[in-house]
Amino acid sequence: SDAKARQLFEAGKLDVFMNANTQDLVTARAASAGKVRVEQYPYLATYYLGFNIKRAALKDAALRKALSAVIDREGLPSVLQGGQQLATSFVPPGMQGYVPPSLAPLSLHEARAVLAKAGYADGHGFPRLSLWVAKFDGAPALAETLVKNFNEKLGVTVEAKSGTPAEYQRALAEGKADLFVRHWGAD
Repeated sequence: SDAKARQLFEAGKLDVFMNANTQDLVTARAASAGKVRVEQYPYLATYYLGFNIKRAALKDAALRKALSAVIDREGLPSVLQGGQQLATSFVPPGMQGYVPPSLAPLSLHEARAVLAKAGYADGHGFPRLSLWVAKFDGAPALAETLVKNFNEKLGVTVEAKSGTPAEYQRALAEGKADLFVRHWGAD
């Protein structure tokens, strides 16, 4: 198991440890002082924010763009701490077929104006949303950051929820997730 391999590696009884998690990388970088060599390889995958467009407030594409615009994309790799890169399209950089985005996202001012035009100035009256994130290394930090972005920048209240893969899939299937973080990998 990964836990047993981690214990043996830390005890000096194992020379190679694969499937390290983010905390392993952070710890190794900080404490290794040349004792541990950390190798990272490209993982061609993208995590993205999805919207349940059956929810009345999320049917409006302009409101979805406004919510998307306030995400601090550049800050997400440092939140996750695992060497991730900013994804600006569905196909990740480094993979054949990657095309850099051609459209600039809305500015914060424009995103707030979209909410106001829809009758939700400063987030007032906007329905409380649920954000579902399946459990993965870094999920709590990602969810906390997204919730903070929506609340502080638009005044929109979002409640983060996380669960086992089965609970996550059930929430999506039953329409309980207004917003959700999904994963696509090039495997």
